[in-house]
Amino acid sequence: MEKYDLNFELQSSVGSKGFGPSEFSQAHVFYSEKNKILVHDFRQTAIKEVNFLQNDISHFKLNTYFYSPAFFSNSQVLIKYSDNEGFTDELEFKLVNIKEGDVANTIKIPIESTQHASKVFEGDFRLNDSFGVYFNYCVGRLFVFDRKEKKFLRSISTIDKTPPPRAEFKSFGGGMKVLVNVPSYQMFMDGFLDQNDYFWLLNDISNEKDTKVIDVYSVTESHGNEYQFSIKVPNLTDGQEAVKIFKVGKNLLVFYEDLTIVNYEILE
Repeated sequence: MEKYDLNFELQSSVGSKGFGPSEFSQAHVFYSEKNKILVHDFRQTAIKEVNFLQNDISHFKLNTYFYSPAFFSNSQVLIKYSDNEGFTDELEFKLVNIKEGDVANTIKIPIESTQHASKVFEGDFRLNDSFGVYFNYCVGRLFVFDRKEKKFLRSISTIDKTPPPRAEFKSFGGGMKVLVNVPSYQMFMDGFLDQNDYFWLLNDISNEKDTKVIDVYSVTESHGNEYQFSIKVPNLTDGQEAVKIFKVGKNLLVFYEDLTIVNYEILE
């Protein structure tokens, strides 16, 4: 794990690649608290606490594979669980005590019934100091959680009202068909939650070929006033498209398909 400043200069590093307690095999997301970082290592089904000051890694093994963790504190993580294909009417989240590995609370959120709902509602968490937002890759819905109270607050529908895509049969010739039970296209690609409680959602809804769009929503405004504004993110000159975004102060960092990082300044 490497730590960089905003000039993209390496400041420090810790760990190495591997499957040991102090190694990383598939580090996914992290939660930072001063000089400590919590990392989800998917292949090891573990949470790792990284201390940059002591150059140390603590390893906490969990019982099963899990997806989309949100660290609500340095000891508890909220996990979105994927159910089987019969899942139709709710999303299930579990609040897990990291060091003990037990479940402190289960949160169930009703959703509209749709075919293969467990697939089309796959997504990820983004956090700030007060809230956690779960956004879906294929469905225009944001789910807002209170990190301090450890509870679900409400959902926000995106301005495009994109419906959940259904699974469909694809023809492969000779009369053969297979059921494609995962969405073939991810419309909502990435997002982040800034410290002003605005969620920035990178999406591919726009009809313009040379840009992506970032829609900005307030997670604290009353119902109906969540959408704030949109900004366009240009493709690179060779056609590379934006795939990830992050904001530090007035700096918007945009990660492109070819691993190029562009630092844009946000002008009010």
